[in-house]
Amino acid sequence: VLLGYFYDDLAKRLNDYENWRTDTEYEDSLISKLFVFNFVNSYFPSFYIAFIKKAIGDKCEANSCMGELSSTLVIILVTKLFISKFTTILTNRLLWIYSYHQETKNTSVSSKNKNKQNIKKVLSQAENEYILPYYDRLLGSIGDYNEVSIQYGFLTLFVAATPFAVFLAYLANYIEIRADGYKLLKYSRRPFPHGAQDIGSWYTVFEIISIISVFTNAGIVFYTMDIMNSLSNFVRLWLAMVFLFLAFVGRFIIHLSANDSPKAVSIQLKRNEFIVDKLIN
Repeated sequence: VLLGYFYDDLAKRLNDYENWRTDTEYEDSLISKLFVFNFVNSYFPSFYIAFIKKAIGDKCEANSCMGELSSTLVIILVTKLFISKFTTILTNRLLWIYSYHQETKNTSVSSKNKNKQNIKKVLSQAENEYILPYYDRLLGSIGDYNEVSIQYGFLTLFVAATPFAVFLAYLANYIEIRADGYKLLKYSRRPFPHGAQDIGSWYTVFEIISIISVFTNAGIVFYTMDIMNSLSNFVRLWLAMVFLFLAFVGRFIIHLSANDSPKAVSIQLKRNEFIVDKLIN
């Protein structure tokens, strides 16, 4: 967690030095830096337990790397769930308390008899909203997407070890929706809405994680699970290759059959394109 906070600040400073021409280029560069670091920082312990620990002769807990991997993932998911939300709300709360104290601290006012009186300033509704922490349109959304991408990685990369993690993810998403809503409504200035064509480079991040997860789950099933110990390495390799082939074919079919947008939305987009084409051309 501490390294995550340190590198988030370092990535932003490096991005500022690069002096990108547009906000889109700035955002894409920052996302790539955060993805590379968070991939190593968040998933390396799980990769070590699943694929390296047994190979180098290091003993797993209860002689079961699968059990240790499962328990480790549960601990990480639960810890990240509560620590990240708690620190986010607490930080915004403390910033608001500090700003409120600075704005409403006693001020000395001289009266007609030249006696000074301490008067506590009463803030209006507009002033109360102004002292709230600013929600950055760019960095705020990147931070929220970053948390989601880390959680998505834990669920997909090691789902074979913890199938019940989807229920933890459901709980985490429910809490995150409420926590983010509470943060935006209570402890942030009202953010200005901005349109966006899509989620940008985060789509590429999710695609990369999805592709890597096929290989990691194949390795967990055929090399980490204890039930495969009776099979030879040659048989395991062939079973893993068949699994990879079927998984990628299934993923390709689902990708083609799933629509990115509802039919009504597609029709409306085509109508807008037709109107724009007629007005401009």
